[in-house]
Amino acid sequence: MKHTPLHQSTNTLFWADHLRVFATISVILLHVSAPILYEFKKIPDNLWWVGNIYDGATRFCVPIFFMLTGALLFRKEYSLTTFLKKRCYRIIPPFLFWSCIYIAYDFPYHRLQWDFSSLILVFKTIFSNLLRGSEYHLWFVYVLIGIYLLIPILSKWIKNASKKEIQYFLVIWGITSLIDIPGVREYIRFVDLRNFSGFIGYTILGYYLSVYKISNKNIWYIFLAIGSAITIIGTYYLSEQNNSFTNYFYGYLTFDTILCATAIFILFKKAVITNPKYQKVIHSLSKKSYGIYLCHILILSLLSSFNIDWKICHPSISIPVVTILCFTISSLLIFFIGKIKNTTYITG
Repeated sequence: MKHTPLHQSTNTLFWADHLRVFATISVILLHVSAPILYEFKKIPDNLWWVGNIYDGATRFCVPIFFMLTGALLFRKEYSLTTFLKKRCYRIIPPFLFWSCIYIAYDFPYHRLQWDFSSLILVFKTIFSNLLRGSEYHLWFVYVLIGIYLLIPILSKWIKNASKKEIQYFLVIWGITSLIDIPGVREYIRFVDLRNFSGFIGYTILGYYLSVYKISNKNIWYIFLAIGSAITIIGTYYLSEQNNSFTNYFYGYLTFDTILCATAIFILFKKAVITNPKYQKVIHSLSKKSYGIYLCHILILSLLSSFNIDWKICHPSISIPVVTILCFTISSLLIFFIGKIKNTTYITG
């Protein structure tokens, strides 16, 4: 059964570009506000709550990337060799380049004695960091590579699956997000549902939402508010209970995050923006989003070295200001690198 994509223009799916840029900005905002959360009970509650609200309201950002992967890649026809070659070239070289940049930036140069043992240390450090991730945000790329390896297999199923069969998968996947809720897991014993769990569910959800018409646009604003409230208030409640920051509701595979990501995806997909200049800017930024994601932690670290972080003023102002500054610098960096010949392996 072939599914017909909805809201597709002749040139591009603008809503997908728009959503990708929004998710990219959101992930930067999340990382700018995150350090405040670990100051629970160490700073005034009103400041901590600002960080909790900003961070808790943007947990949808990474799931959106996976949803867009499913929405855009499952709809295409490709051979196994062509897909893997194209995707690997698109993802892996920029990932390796920026991983090496982070390794070099954080390298313990003080331990070098410029002899054979130092050479061994260099190779050990590089190898170890590439295996476990040279910076905390790069976990996303490792998961994405795993998903790419599975997409050629899943695409054969999903293109021939009925709406009910896709719903069947999504319902069970949704159930897996409920099993580990604090206070629930102790009383529920399900059969093993691990085959339905994980980030691959977001790719199938993204494809489903992009293909099938979803009505009641306004109710998704309510669902977004409910999901965000669960994340923000639930995080405060658990942190109070444990007397330290507890991030269960910040998980990307929790029900509240799935609800928020679904709502955001639908709202952007249904939004209509026809301004050609705006569309052109968004399309350009969308093409740079992967490179921006890879380099933004480096930019945040450099800004922090100049004491430009959430502490520069009240966090309600400093968080969005630093976010915009980081996004702008990261975008310009990727833009100027892209002007150099044969730098696709850097910019993505």
